[in-house]
Amino acid sequence: MAARSLNHLWLPVFFNCLFHCDCSILLRWGMAESELDRLKLRFTQLYYRGLLSLKTPVEGLKEWLDAVSTARIPCAIVSSLDRKHMLEALDQMSLKKYFQAIITEEDGMESMAHRFLSAAVKLDRKPSKCVVFEDDPRGITAAHNCTMMAIALIGAHRAYDLVQADLAVGSYNELSVINLRRLFANKGSTFMDLQKQSVEKAPSKRKLTIDTIF
Repeated sequence: MAARSLNHLWLPVFFNCLFHCDCSILLRWGMAESELDRLKLRFTQLYYRGLLSLKTPVEGLKEWLDAVSTARIPCAIVSSLDRKHMLEALDQMSLKKYFQAIITEEDGMESMAHRFLSAAVKLDRKPSKCVVFEDDPRGITAAHNCTMMAIALIGAHRAYDLVQADLAVGSYNELSVINLRRLFANKGSTFMDLQKQSVEKAPSKRKLTIDTIF
């Protein structure tokens, strides 16, 4: 897989932002299990090699994460990769500090939707208050199934494949925190106050779990 493709694929986030990066492959029906295992192993090795060769993130991503961090919006990254390689990649691109939660293969989630819900729990946010940044139609569907909003990143898939998204952009440079606030307002959802405020003296919220999230 080309580095350019990986560079875009690699960080498509939670609003409470969720970024999803996936490593998947279509396998031929009827292939022997041992052959499947060898193919998956080889694909994973090539994917990791390409991922770890990246020195800088996709254009506009760091600036976007800086803006999100300044607005005190918690973020999570969701991936089917293993934690070791994910952390190595984040460290190499100096992005680890932006994420308050990291969901990886070791978390044992059965589906993309389960990973998104797990990230919402770790961020202590309701799914309806989260937005997923995705470049794959399947991820957009999974986000909506979790009552989350989805912003599509055009690149790995063309715009017409991403029509289910609540918003589609060509790059992170097209995004702003205000855009996201308006997006939630248009959906009739009360979005978090993005202005700098003094800490309110209020009882602490009950910790969210998968059981209490709905």
